[in-house]
Amino acid sequence: MADKKKHHYIPACYLAGFTKEGKRTSTFLCARKDNTHQYGTNPNDSCAKSRYYKVDTLHADPLYIENWYAEKVEPMIGKTLEFISKNHILPTNDGMESLLLLVATLYLRTPNFRSSVFAPQKHIDKIIMSALANDSNLYDNIATRAHENEDISSIPEHHKIRKFWADGEFSINANQDSLIQSEIDMILPMLDKLAYRFWQLHVIPDDSEDEFITSDQPFVLSSTDPKARGNIGILTSNTQITVPINKKTVLLGFLSEVKEESPVVDKSMIGTVNYNIVKNCRDVFYSSKETVLFSDGESKIWEFTFDKINSKNNHNINL
Repeated sequence: MADKKKHHYIPACYLAGFTKEGKRTSTFLCARKDNTHQYGTNPNDSCAKSRYYKVDTLHADPLYIENWYAEKVEPMIGKTLEFISKNHILPTNDGMESLLLLVATLYLRTPNFRSSVFAPQKHIDKIIMSALANDSNLYDNIATRAHENEDISSIPEHHKIRKFWADGEFSINANQDSLIQSEIDMILPMLDKLAYRFWQLHVIPDDSEDEFITSDQPFVLSSTDPKARGNIGILTSNTQITVPINKKTVLLGFLSEVKEESPVVDKSMIGTVNYNIVKNCRDVFYSSKETVLFSDGESKIWEFTFDKINSKNNHNINL
């Protein structure tokens, strides 16, 4: 099998719902969060990194995880997205499980999640490096043991390690296999947490030209309590999960019971969702239309126009 180098961390079948024609090869517009650049692209070429899911030791097949997502997970998600697009209602049973699987993976598969997993280990590794650089006896014991176990071929002199540390001539890299393993291990616990929430679909009326947008990080967890402070988690009270499903539909999840019927979707609500999507994105956001509606959630509503991205007359996103 040929090596598939480009691996999506946001499914192309999901991104297709925000294009003009709804296909993986259809076009949509992309803008950077900082307003500096815009361009046309398509889902196949978006939210992907080279060998993002290539594994070395987790499986004999280096593309096992990439193929599992592409051949097992994403087809299920695609069917559910198609159902929602046609019927404008939440699916039931297996369809709802697939929808929550999409929500979970939109959170777990992103580069930002990998960074959050790696950050604690990176901090620990720096502490260990500092200890080895400043304690020759500790260094000699650990280096000798590593050499005996054939983990290293030779033992560098301690003063070289100390200088190496003092000069900052090192970098601590994440082990991709361990990061992928963490992602896979988190899927079921994440689904369990999402099952505690009550879900609503909000659909833009057919007679409206306004649309929802998406991004390279479309899972948004926010507090509904204006007095809340500090970090929030999936099960933190008074929080809301927002995930745009396609350009006409957004999914909201609450920990308190809500009515099954969706409230009216007005310009303020559409603009608020779009504003939060951009505010939360890692780098870029996507739209099928040149004009995007934004709102501060209160009284202010404004438009962002792609073809005027560098114009003084264009409204900034004002993040």
